[in-house]
Amino acid sequence: MTVIGEAERTPNDNKIQWRCLCECGNYVTVRGTLLRKGGTKSCGCLRLEGFKRSPTQETRDRVSKTMKNRFKNKENHPLYGKKHTKNTKHKISETQKIRMVNPEDNPFYGKKHGIETRNKMSKNHANVSGKNHPNWKGGITERVNRCATMKYKKWRKMVFERDDYICQMCGQKGGILQAHHILQWAHNPSNRFEVDNGNTLCINCHKNLHTNRKLHNE
Repeated sequence: MTVIGEAERTPNDNKIQWRCLCECGNYVTVRGTLLRKGGTKSCGCLRLEGFKRSPTQETRDRVSKTMKNRFKNKENHPLYGKKHTKNTKHKISETQKIRMVNPEDNPFYGKKHGIETRNKMSKNHANVSGKNHPNWKGGITERVNRCATMKYKKWRKMVFERDDYICQMCGQKGGILQAHHILQWAHNPSNRFEVDNGNTLCINCHKNLHTNRKLHNE
């Protein structure tokens, strides 16, 4: 990879970046520290070439063992509690774009899981679905399905029109609005589609209202 010249600095921490020409002909922007340490050697094409080589059975067993140990305790995961920086997100995005230019570069292109693999995946999924899933919220499928019905959409529109599309808390007109149930949906099924039980709120006020309600209940 050949350095062409200095590029714009990173927006978050003002680090130096360089415009480089990869051996494959693509241009890429790389941090100076990564160039000095040899952390970046291509635009991502070398990584794609590596993906085309199938890992050995020993490597697959080692990866499988490592992943199982991580999920026994999520705090063992090296990225637990961390977030990608904007620069990292940008690099991931650019790599994905390169992959999508030619889907045949994907090592799994045109391949399908075998029956044995699909059965294993189905069995593993059953262990973390429904009440066993860490994001289980007590069963909200009924509400999600009802919110997609014409009856709910009609009720929401009537609430918006009554309030002239104005948030009843902050006074915002238009934008992203939501219809809030004054008497909670779960505990008052007979009032779910009563217009008097609805209030027009902007998305921020609606979120804050439910957050405060949750803290109050606790």
